[in-house]
Amino acid sequence: MNSSSVFSIRCNGKRAIQFRKEDYDYYDYLIGMDTMNIRNIERITGHKGGKIFLLLEFAGRLDSISDPWYTGKFEKTYEDVEEGCKAFLEWLRAKNEIE
Repeated sequence: MNSSSVFSIRCNGKRAIQFRKEDYDYYDYLIGMDTMNIRNIERITGHKGGKIFLLLEFAGRLDSISDPWYTGKFEKTYEDVEEGCKAFLEWLRAKNEIE
C-alpha cells in the first residue's frame, strides 16, 4: 500500500449518527473498532455478543484498531481496517450471505 491510496478515500455524503438501542434490532451486525466501542454498544443496547463484533475478530485477532488520532500511525490503522473488512467479507461469503 502506498500513502496516496489512503488519501483517495472520499467521505462525501457520509456522516456520523448517534448509536441507539433500537439499532440492535435493525442491523444484522454491529462492529466496533476497539474494545471501548464494544463496551459502549453493549451498554446502549443491553446486549452482549450475538451480533456485536470487534472488527479484527473476523481476521482471527482480538486486537483493537489503534486510533490514529493518538498514535499518528494512519497507515497501520488503514491496514488493520482493510484486513478486518476483507476478513468480514470472506466470513459473509462463507456463510452464504453474499456472493
